[in-house]
Amino acid sequence: MPKAVASLEPTFRNWASELIAPLIEEGGGDWVDRLANPLPTRAMALLVGLPLQDVDRLLDWAMTGTEILAGTTTPERMAVVAVKTGEMAAYLAEHLQLAIQAEEARPSAGVIGELALGVKQGLISESDGVAILLVLAGAGGESTSSLVGNAVRILAEQPRLQHQLRADPTRIPDFVEEAVRLESSFRGHYRAVKRDTWLGDVELPQGSRILLLWAAVNRDPEIFENPDSVDLQRPNKNEHLAFGRGIHFCVGARLARLETRVALEELLVRTRSFALDPRRPPRFVRSIFVRRHAELGLLAEV
Repeated sequence: MPKAVASLEPTFRNWASELIAPLIEEGGGDWVDRLANPLPTRAMALLVGLPLQDVDRLLDWAMTGTEILAGTTTPERMAVVAVKTGEMAAYLAEHLQLAIQAEEARPSAGVIGELALGVKQGLISESDGVAILLVLAGAGGESTSSLVGNAVRILAEQPRLQHQLRADPTRIPDFVEEAVRLESSFRGHYRAVKRDTWLGDVELPQGSRILLLWAAVNRDPEIFENPDSVDLQRPNKNEHLAFGRGIHFCVGARLARLETRVALEELLVRTRSFALDPRRPPRFVRSIFVRRHAELGLLAEV
């Protein structure tokens, strides 16, 4: 898996360069629309084995999917979300079925090829395969879009940090860890309590539903010194929980780090500076679940 992800870097870099070019030429633009949304969706499609010409549809479906858990979605909008989720499930089921019907389910065809092979061998059901694809297509795109957007907003607000990273690009991976810690893509995740237990001094009865707030724990001053600041030399930089932990660790963490690093490298090397556009202040998606920009206007100087 590490080698497979690393091999994608040249492709991601070409895409990032292509997507950033209009923003540079125009002296700015909406970072979310230009790159933070399309790059992760392309990456997800490539890795899963879905047609790249369907990226626009996949992007719409992916960004709609997590509205189910947003906590701000109206009943009317929830009906629309349900229809779109059904459309995405049908699309993924069709492509999985095509892979299953192929003479040979090939892992080289991406994750969908691996899943098709698993279905053929009786390791998983077809419905489980579709469910896995739904998670990958939804969370895989939105979580990285959140990280790429949040990281750039932090840099746009801190020109000295931009200068530091341009002077020493080897520090960009350290900054990515700080960005994902400070601005966790998911504010938290829901969990079901399977048996009576305690969390610290709080009793959790069996059957309870809890929301684990990564955004809070990742700024715990008992764990991270100066938790609200970027520290490129933080000794425990990888102790954050933005990608989960244990059996709940994000399988796409390596991919998200790579996409974000490449996007930042390409933006920094192509600009002398960039800042927030005062005419278009940052706007976030209304959600208690995700920390993602709906719009991030930038002014870029080359």
